[in-house]
Amino acid sequence: MDQRLREAAQQGSIDALHSLVQEDPNVLDKIDEIPFVETPLHIAASAGHTQFAMEIMRLKPSLARKLNQDRFSPMHIALQNNQTQVVSRLLDVDKDLVRVQGKEGVTPLHYVAQTGNLDLLAEFQKVCPMSIKDVTIRRETALHIALNNNKLIAFERLRRWLQLTTLEDASSLLENKLLNWKNEEGNTLLHIAVSNNQPLVVRRLLNARVDTNATNLKGLTALGILQARQRQNGDNEIRDMLTSSLPRNMENATDLSDATEQENMDALYELIQTDAKVLDRMDDISFVETPLHIAASVGHTLFAWEIMRLKPSFVRKLDQNGFTPMHLALQSNQTKMVLQLLDADKDLVRVKGKEGVTPLHYVAQIGNLVLLKKFLEVCPESIKDVTIRKETVLHIALKYNMFDAFQLLLHWLQNNWLAIASVYQKKLLGWQDYKGNTVLHMAVSMNQTEVVRWLLDARIYTNTTNLADSTSLILQGQTENEIRDMLTSSLPRNTENATDLRDATEQGNIDALYKLIQTDAEVLDKMDDISFVESPLHIAASAGHTLFAREIMRLKPSFVRKLDRNGFTPMHLALQSNQKKMVLQLLDADKDLVRVEGKEGMTPLHYVAQIGNLDLLAKLLEVYPESIEDITIRKETVLHIALKYNMYEAFQFLLSWLRHKWFTIASVYQKKLLGWQDDEGNTVLHIAVFKNQTEASSCFLLKENKLGSQYWRRRFRNAVGKNTKNSEDKTALDILNQLNRQTGIDNSEIRNMLRSRSCWSFS
Repeated sequence: MDQRLREAAQQGSIDALHSLVQEDPNVLDKIDEIPFVETPLHIAASAGHTQFAMEIMRLKPSLARKLNQDRFSPMHIALQNNQTQVVSRLLDVDKDLVRVQGKEGVTPLHYVAQTGNLDLLAEFQKVCPMSIKDVTIRRETALHIALNNNKLIAFERLRRWLQLTTLEDASSLLENKLLNWKNEEGNTLLHIAVSNNQPLVVRRLLNARVDTNATNLKGLTALGILQARQRQNGDNEIRDMLTSSLPRNMENATDLSDATEQENMDALYELIQTDAKVLDRMDDISFVETPLHIAASVGHTLFAWEIMRLKPSFVRKLDQNGFTPMHLALQSNQTKMVLQLLDADKDLVRVKGKEGVTPLHYVAQIGNLVLLKKFLEVCPESIKDVTIRKETVLHIALKYNMFDAFQLLLHWLQNNWLAIASVYQKKLLGWQDYKGNTVLHMAVSMNQTEVVRWLLDARIYTNTTNLADSTSLILQGQTENEIRDMLTSSLPRNTENATDLRDATEQGNIDALYKLIQTDAEVLDKMDDISFVESPLHIAASAGHTLFAREIMRLKPSFVRKLDRNGFTPMHLALQSNQKKMVLQLLDADKDLVRVEGKEGMTPLHYVAQIGNLDLLAKLLEVYPESIEDITIRKETVLHIALKYNMYEAFQFLLSWLRHKWFTIASVYQKKLLGWQDDEGNTVLHIAVFKNQTEASSCFLLKENKLGSQYWRRRFRNAVGKNTKNSEDKTALDILNQLNRQTGIDNSEIRNMLRSRSCWSFS
């Protein structure tokens, strides 16, 4: 391979790739002509350069199936290097890559069965169910491989995969082929489970009615293997099961498992009629696989609802592998089930499983941004939880290279400052894992320039030492120059005397301020010349030094509108730090500060609606009523924001305020606010319905006669517009129908309001 092409692949440089293609249009064809060769796609897959890999796939799709000199395809290489994003994107292009056989006939499915990667196992099942039939040159199926490597959860997933297969020959696959398949030594799965002393697997196989009389090449049955070896712990249990071939962990346990796997509620109740305590006895066991675990794993939502109704305690139960039903639903990518469990108990986000990993930790590990947002929305306190390795969710996102998830978490923390200020400032960013590493130590060690920049922008403390007595600056010896420069200048100086000025501000010391001005009369002017800078007023506003802030405003009035590097004005920072007195002082100085846009176009009014501070909301609207018209870069009004962050009292207050200010801003209310569409085309009614908020919806639909005369109610009705469609061409009622299909839950009250003529005709 051309060395320049190799370097382009190693760097993930698409521009360099195209330059080489322009120079030699056959550069990829020449590689493809070699039977076994390391291609640019192998290199990109190994390094995790997803976009580069996709570009290669687009230019030369055949390279995706090419084996290198070690007989591995690009997908094999991606798996070996834990580049799961590359694996998923390769599958998007060609799902049959799961079946490409590498060295010794091992497919990607065989590899994930060997490593026990449950997420990829679920993804492979979804995109290529037939891959479960593939065998290696040793005649081993994925089931054999999982057992041989003691990956019992992976084995159970594969077993259920078989049961859920809807192919025409599913029964023969299950009964006659795979579960009774013999490897090159003649061993079936039952032989292996007995040899490895895996009683739980033996029980599962016997429940599936495998052939107990099958013999291997040595002429031994599974029972023969047990009798021929030296006695081990668990032998008696396995011997009893094999001799009876009707294993019972408790009475009716097998039938209960079958009922769950088939989602047969009638069978469930038949069992309860036979044995009224069948679920109670299961609940008495500390670690047990309940029917809810099974239902959650396979996505039987209705059956799961029924089990939760009968036995609510099951939702927090750990199975023998240390997982709750929520953990299993996540591992099996059963999103609908996850949301259903959340509806039952939002605190399930915090239940710790194996190694102290919570569901929040898990979604950060796999980089599921949708569920990450949802979990933080329903249970914000979950962000404080740590694993047995003292890893926070931030540590985990970085550890598994989920940088989008890490950025989302940072953004969430910054926007939820008031609620968890101490967590953000004193714990999460500065939290040390069991090796003493902060997230900055990790980012530097991983050579993640952008992440280091994010953390330094968030003012993380850079001098923390880990257990090896290393700061992040000491760790940077092997990092890029850019990181080194950022770390060495982690106490940036935008002007002369900046350190002394910061000290004076943090102490609220006006005398020290004037000493600096005597030393350098232009110290404030030079700071004002910088477009984005943290001024003394920002620091004073955040700390609540009102007298110092007043003096700075007198000396440099322009600072009140200055944005710092994070896009915040002094008023934004005062709000974030809950410095109400400071906010009112800034308002006295300039009421127009209510409308100054910060990061993402957020004004102070937007922010107080986001945190639901009714006193400040009333005050800001009192001093500057026109500020209610301002929108963010996402085209969100203050009403959108109040709903988005579940601040329903703030939302109701805003509606009430609009009603009382009708005459002065009638055009705003009627033409803009209630009917205003954000950048996704959603009105506030769309959002209220999406969040399943009956009370908010009733405010719109005027179910309760709160607006007085028929004239005013008609004016409000015209503003709301229940038939308005968003960018996905959906009305509020369409969204309600979609939620019903996705979750199986219907809010009949909202539905009746949306359909009711009385809500709209006012007749």
